[in-house]
Amino acid sequence: VAMGIAGSDVSKQAADMILLDDNFASIVTGVEEADNCYIDVKRALLRRSLLLTSHGHFDEANQVFWQIYIGYAGPQSCKSL
Repeated sequence: VAMGIAGSDVSKQAADMILLDDNFASIVTGVEEADNCYIDVKRALLRRSLLLTSHGHFDEANQVFWQIYIGYAGPQSCKSL
């Protein structure tokens, strides 16, 4: 982790993450936002699977189920959410 304002150019090049505002609390905020994003995507997939099963599309609902609970990376794109 390198500081964006006070850090040297060498430390910025070597770092995996650069804090643009030089505040370590930004890491916590970023992790919380990523967690919320993951939860939102999981909810969207779950809603889609419930909608598909209510309309009789069990094959597609089965695919969504595997993606959510097993972590199977099927031919699902972000555009179809």
